[in-house]
Amino acid sequence: MSIKQIAFQCVGLADDDAMKTQLGALPGVVEMNIDSSSHAVDVRYDDTRISAIRIEACLNNPNYRMHS
Repeated sequence: MSIKQIAFQCVGLADDDAMKTQLGALPGVVEMNIDSSSHAVDVRYDDTRISAIRIEACLNNPNYRMHS
């Protein structure tokens, strides 16, 4: 098991509850931290169970962008 981290920036309308629901439903997501002021999110995940691409696809909408 290898724990990795990926970060997303809110660039549109924030919907923290929907984001928690989406990310919480993904197998392999270990932890998520949402900044209450900027609505950015850091996701820790087990890369043997899920990929960064799958997490990005889950949040791939006009409101969130992945940090590089």
